Amino acid sequence: MRRNRALAAASLALALLCLTGCASVPAAPSAAAKPVLVIVTAPLAWSEVTPEAMPVLTGLAQDAASGLLVSRAPQESGRVLGTYPSRGGQQIATVEVSGTAAEMDVAIAESLRRITPETAVVVASRLAGATPGHGAPAGVVVVSGGGYGSGLLTSISTRRPGLVTDADVAATVEHIAGRSTAASGRAFSVGEDGRTPEERTAWLARVSGFLNAVERIRVPIFNVYTAVMVVVLLGGWLTAERYRTGARYAYWSVVFRRVILLGLVLPAGATLLHVIDRFPATPQRIVALMLAASGLLWIFAEFAWHKWGTTGAVAFAGIATALILGVDQLAGATLSLSSVFSYSPLIGFRFFGIGNEGAALLVGGALVGLALEMDAAQTTVASRRRLIAIVGLAAVVVCAAPFIGANVIVSVWGTVTFAAFWIAAEKRRVRPRDVAVVIGLALVALVAMVALDRLTGGTHIGRAVGEAASGGLGGLLAERMATSVRIFTDSPLPAIVLAIAAVLAYLRLRPMGRMAVVLERNPVFAAAMSAGLVGGFVGAVSEDSGVVVLALVITYLIGGLVALMLETDGEVAAG
Repeated sequence: MRRNRALAAASLALALLCLTGCASVPAAPSAAAKPVLVIVTAPLAWSEVTPEAMPVLTGLAQDAASGLLVSRAPQESGRVLGTYPSRGGQQIATVEVSGTAAEMDVAIAESLRRITPETAVVVASRLAGATPGHGAPAGVVVVSGGGYGSGLLTSISTRRPGLVTDADVAATVEHIAGRSTAASGRAFSVGEDGRTPEERTAWLARVSGFLNAVERIRVPIFNVYTAVMVVVLLGGWLTAERYRTGARYAYWSVVFRRVILLGLVLPAGATLLHVIDRFPATPQRIVALMLAASGLLWIFAEFAWHKWGTTGAVAFAGIATALILGVDQLAGATLSLSSVFSYSPLIGFRFFGIGNEGAALLVGGALVGLALEMDAAQTTVASRRRLIAIVGLAAVVVCAAPFIGANVIVSVWGTVTFAAFWIAAEKRRVRPRDVAVVIGLALVALVAMVALDRLTGGTHIGRAVGEAASGGLGGLLAERMATSVRIFTDSPLPAIVLAIAAVLAYLRLRPMGRMAVVLERNPVFAAAMSAGLVGGFVGAVSEDSGVVVLALVITYLIGGLVALMLETDGEVAAG
């Protein structure tokens, strides 16, 4: 009874945590309708807005609200920023300026001389074009008047101070003019950030530079990481199966395991690096700090290895990854504005919470860490069931709940993963009723998270549901399918990962060699491997990141499996 009360209390605490942001939804300032002048510039960065190059815009920003501008469709940003059909309310005038920064500043000054004192002014730069899979550099937006004073702009769309979308600009312009707000955007709010105007401009330039630096290396590093891990894991597997009797086996066994451990802690290091430097300015600094943070975690994993063996080291890597990513989400995702193993706000779809990649890493790390710890502790059946339920609930809530991870689709494949873990750990045949229960749980979790999302202000998923309800379902599904296809066809790695996952699924059903020995010694880990494959495949189908979700979930499972396969006979006997 006491244990049941503890589980109920934990569930209640997590449910309340989902609601913690409900009272803090930012709202646009209320003001009487004002005429608005919208000045749309050529692509412009905050680093170009200096007193020397653009004195007029710099002066306007002194007592105005300012922010970074991003767009989901950069090529359409000029139209979104400059088109305002008549809907009543006050007049909205638009002016487009182009040229060098100095020439645009002169044109802005000329436009400002023609307006009345009560006119609100919005200056926004259209965005440069972007290649598929990459975002355009962030632009500039300044709002003066209409209830907007000095501070950082933000909106319900992004929930990131200083970061807004082009659709939000359009909604704000219509809000100031007293018109009905555009359905696809949300009017800005403005918050005092404690910075002087000069400090604010410098901060915006720094954040913009950081986002651009991450965008340059995010995809290449992810591809290199995937390729290296595939080679290392296949090499380790081959070594464990074919060369166990070799004279140098013990040496290469240690080398492979150490490299695998480094690979398993590297994604956590990509988040932890921001503790050292919140906004690294260059790709070189990002890579250097990521390696330094990963190296620190790797040293702790080595300590765990010497204390508890390979099992302890792999469990540490998984648990550390899940905890670092989870705690970051509970703290407001302050370390994951953009990351090598995360989303990019420059793409304009997700701005806060945990991305598909981060959710896959959290779930994969939690699966491996929990399973190996339970195998090592030889937990009772009752304890195992409670731990799977608690950790599964925590992982799904942290990833999927609005105001925490806000990745609602994880409520589907995350629930499937941990429900499959529960069933597989029971070591019995899967019944049709089991499948029905898992599907039911996933649907209930999805409906609950979407409803909570819609009731508490709405994230990008809430807006997507709204668009689908208003007739945009076909376009939404087509866009998600196009993203999945692009990811699959951009490089051969996704096809390789899918082939490896299919082979692994076959071997899980019919284990052989060292794999069979490892799974027999670690039955809960064997169940986690089944669950990871099932959940990863569901995630690959349901998420627009496609096979990337599957790849990251099974990275921890295969990494743990190969590391345990590489143990020498002496280590196995001692364990």
